[in-house]
Amino acid sequence: MESEGQWHAAGKSIVGSSHVERGLPCQDFNALINVNGRRVVALADGAGSAKCCQTGARLAVETIISAIASYPGSLRDITDVAALEFGRLVRNELVEISK
Repeated sequence: MESEGQWHAAGKSIVGSSHVERGLPCQDFNALINVNGRRVVALADGAGSAKCCQTGARLAVETIISAIASYPGSLRDITDVAALEFGRLVRNELVEISK
């Protein structure tokens, strides 16, 4: 039996039935990391109508996970300003890759 307070996490993105019917790949992405003893989960739902949306979903998750992992302070201290900056980082990466 596990000790109280221990958490385990798993993630999986799967192709939905409408994607299977249309021959489309899975367009969602997720990641789980451990930062200073805290689990961080990020996920993105690719916009099925957008070209290369699976690439955008993956890039968004990887960018936000990287930003959170390198955040210098405690994850409890992430402010609204820091969260907005994380969003800007994701947007900038998406704009850059779309050129």
